[in-house]
Amino acid sequence: MSLATIASTFAVLFVAELGDKTQLALVALAASTGETLAVFIGGTLALWLVSVLGVVVGATLLRRVPAVWVHRVAAVRDPVKWSRRGAQEPERSRARGGNRERML
Repeated sequence: MSLATIASTFAVLFVAELGDKTQLALVALAASTGETLAVFIGGTLALWLVSVLGVVVGATLLRRVPAVWVHRVAAVRDPVKWSRRGAQEPERSRARGGNRERML
């Protein structure tokens, strides 16, 4: 176990999670319940579990599939996921009776 790996993992996850939906959800929960410690504990446990699942699944997958294929699938999956999300946004907005311009 190297300190460099720990530091780089922390840095990548910290930057990736900063200001994302998870953090905003925790802010909303803490504000609405007033129970900041309980929200912190629940959020921490959930992120730990997600991290454990990611490491276990990743390690198992890499024993069976070459890393280059995992990278290729991830490279294709993420842009497709984001393009689908962007394409669905106008329909969701219309379904709610609003439009993006009015929200901005």
